[in-house]
Amino acid sequence: MYTAIANHWPEIESIFSFESTFDIRSQALTSLVKLCESVRTSLIEFKSAIRKNSSKSPVDGAGIHALTTDNRTSKFNSPALFSDAIMDRTLEFAGSIIMKWNPETSTFANVTSLFYENRGEGNDFIKNGNGLQRAMHFLASKNSGSEKLVRAQNLMQIAMKRLQKEFYQILSMNRAYLDPESVPARSSHASTRSSTSDYEDGDIGPEDDIKIAGDSIEVEDVSNMAMVDLRSIAECMISSGYGKECVEIYKIRRKSIVDEGIYRLGVEKLSSSHLRKMDWEVLEQRIKNWLNAVRIAIKTLFNGETILCDHVFASSETIRESVYT
Repeated sequence: MYTAIANHWPEIESIFSFESTFDIRSQALTSLVKLCESVRTSLIEFKSAIRKNSSKSPVDGAGIHALTTDNRTSKFNSPALFSDAIMDRTLEFAGSIIMKWNPETSTFANVTSLFYENRGEGNDFIKNGNGLQRAMHFLASKNSGSEKLVRAQNLMQIAMKRLQKEFYQILSMNRAYLDPESVPARSSHASTRSSTSDYEDGDIGPEDDIKIAGDSIEVEDVSNMAMVDLRSIAECMISSGYGKECVEIYKIRRKSIVDEGIYRLGVEKLSSSHLRKMDWEVLEQRIKNWLNAVRIAIKTLFNGETILCDHVFASSETIRESVYT
């Protein structure tokens, strides 16, 4: 099996030469190394057993197994060489896409959203970021002062700045779609229209119901995609040690949504001096309105925010709790 994989390795590299298939290629290399080490260990144990048994002697014409001397597969026989090859390819692929979207060196990257421009490439960016993180752990365990580790750390800083920008942009650009009340409100509006048997307004008909229903589905699709992208970015940033930065951006953007929602419900900030100057009847009515607004906010606004937060930061309970502090 080892020989078969080693002999066909050029074809394997050619088939899985794309950045998106790097994980598959890495897994194949890992399997090859494990097979190599397994065979080498077996041969060494076999050789040792023969030497310990004086009654056994080599057969005439026998020789050393090719696996121990074949220079063609030497790069796989050496764990150090294998590790270097994997690290080089990881840094190469990660560096390529990270530098392409570095806002400090590219005007296009500075004014364009990666996930809005190409979600597929956005996902590749995340995968390479995760791969780079694994590479950094490996390099740090071998040599904390290596040049490759320094390069990986620099790439990681650039990647995290890009993801912070993407996280902020997705939250901002999808503000309306991530409004916890937007989809229910549209669905309710469509339901009300469809339940009306006679259309008093001559400009409104069944075609309008179809359009409204279609709009609701479109809003839900956009909302779902935004939530998926936010979650993948958050998971990458958290696993890379940038969870605090991610939460700060989230809290700033979503706080404005909550504040706006509460204001629309009739709750406004009033100073203590302003409250003391109010007539009791006016204040009493305000209090009733505020209590009613709180009940509505708990059922819709806060519930929706909890669902969104739990989804985006599903990978860390600690991070989720820090959003509310």
